[in-house]
Amino acid sequence: MSSSEQPRLKPVVLCADDFGMSPAINQGILSLCRARRLSAVSCMTDMPSWQQDAASLLELRGPVSIGLHFNLTEGSASKKLPQLMQHALTGRIEKVWVSTQLRRQLDVFEATTHSIPDFIDGHQHVHIFPGIRDVLLAELDSRYADKAPWIRQVRPDMSGHDARLKAMIIQLMGRGFAQAVDRYPGLKLSGEFAGLYSLQPDTDFAALLQGWLKQLPAGGLIMCHPGEADPDQVKGMALTRHKELAFLASDAFAELLQQCQVRLSPKPQLITL
Repeated sequence: MSSSEQPRLKPVVLCADDFGMSPAINQGILSLCRARRLSAVSCMTDMPSWQQDAASLLELRGPVSIGLHFNLTEGSASKKLPQLMQHALTGRIEKVWVSTQLRRQLDVFEATTHSIPDFIDGHQHVHIFPGIRDVLLAELDSRYADKAPWIRQVRPDMSGHDARLKAMIIQLMGRGFAQAVDRYPGLKLSGEFAGLYSLQPDTDFAALLQGWLKQLPAGGLIMCHPGEADPDQVKGMALTRHKELAFLASDAFAELLQQCQVRLSPKPQLITL
């Protein structure tokens, strides 16, 4: 087959969340970026391990997009996720608190990287919650105008994973999110989304990833949560992260990309409503 007859590879964004949460997570993500096994990284700038490894991540920018993983549920200034969800659904979000956290995290990102984020999303998807999203969108619009980072759209399918209830909750929390973004002409959303699952260590991550790579259209985005395992943590989410890391670093993943005719891209297809 000549070069002109080679199949056209489908671009897909593979984004690792939670950079900055711990040294082990950082090192796992950095190793995958260096191996070109990720194309985006979402960063928690208010967590202790952001500053220590930010410079190493910035060296990889270009083939890898670097964004802000807006955080309201981890760390000393956080609130519990169930409380935040309840307040969002009942119109009781403390918008001044949300604004303070957002501006602080954006300020730290900009001060560290000397640039704006390539994109914005939310830890545990808080960026799409009613009330919170109003603050986020207004801040991005006023802060960046028509040069604003793209925003992760989160509309999980009800199938193709083992977390149907979680998908239903996220769909409920995100109802009206796209319409809210549409009120700001300078803001753009990423397109199709995948990567949701139970995050249990015994889940077949490789099989799920194969399905997502096949089903997503060009320019779709898959989130993941790889990381090295801390020496004193060999179960739960730490084990899940370690298993994701092992598969993404493997020859099997490289073969899967070829099989699905996918190339990793730092930029998604942006949707117009």
